[in-house]
Amino acid sequence: ETMKPFIANLQSTYRGEEASSPALTHMVAASVGEAAACLVRVPTEVVKSKMQTNAAGASSLSETFKLVVSEKDGRAFGSQVFGGLYRGYGITLMREVPFAFIQFPLYE
Repeated sequence: ETMKPFIANLQSTYRGEEASSPALTHMVAASVGEAAACLVRVPTEVVKSKMQTNAAGASSLSETFKLVVSEKDGRAFGSQVFGGLYRGYGITLMREVPFAFIQFPLYE
């Protein structure tokens, strides 16, 4: 909700006052919101899946978290800093953003 006025202002600045579209505002705001939510959701899911499969051989949350952070293979988003915490972030965004792009304008 807090992004909507900002996005509407950007639309009126770049496209003109008459070109402001509430549906487009909802689409962009929902997409930004989903991208931000995935910053929390993806690391949680990565650690949860590692614990469920016991792939790392760790027995506690802290051990699993340390093992995931120590994975620095270069394939994951920001792997040099965050390790494997954001493995799958891109594909999750590719799933969540189009869904939000469609769902929120229909809901509003």
